[in-house]
Amino acid sequence: MSQRSLLRVAGVDVGGRRKGFHAAVIERRFLLAGPVSLRSVGSAIEWLLEYRPLLVAVDAPIELGPRACERDLARTICGLYYTPAAVEGPFYEWMRHGLELYAALRHAGLRAVECFPTATWTRVAGPRGSRRRAGWSAAALSRLRVRSVPSRIGQDGRDAIGAAYTAWLHVSGRTESFGSIVVPRR
Repeated sequence: MSQRSLLRVAGVDVGGRRKGFHAAVIERRFLLAGPVSLRSVGSAIEWLLEYRPLLVAVDAPIELGPRACERDLARTICGLYYTPAAVEGPFYEWMRHGLELYAALRHAGLRAVECFPTATWTRVAGPRGSRRRAGWSAAALSRLRVRSVPSRIGQDGRDAIGAAYTAWLHVSGRTESFGSIVVPRR
């Protein structure tokens, strides 16, 4: 594997079927591609395969709950939605969509880890507190010093870049794990 490919990683923010996925690719500290909106698991896999990232960090549970790692992360860093044992109903569509993506990533031979961009933003910029999510995550994103980030970007795009950045830190050995969830070290 070339030196260049060792530094190329991707991040995916998962939404339900209507919203789809937002994805970004980082190489070193340069936004190589994205964030882009991809409607289906197939289009997400096709797009990711173009870039052949060493690792894909996905903002969705990698397995069903209950999961002690989520409780540990919530106690240590920030709150999150706990993953139930069954992801039925409209609210959990994004979790089902994420599980489908993980299966497709495995099938395509792409290595994946679970991440939580809100935990990344918390580690980078401190707890959100009463700040609006958009302003808080935008400030955190600017602290990452990733080059070529568009000046106007939505929350899903920021989270895709945050996921990619978490993947980059993981490949660099600068994350800690809460079970299957990887987050930046302090």
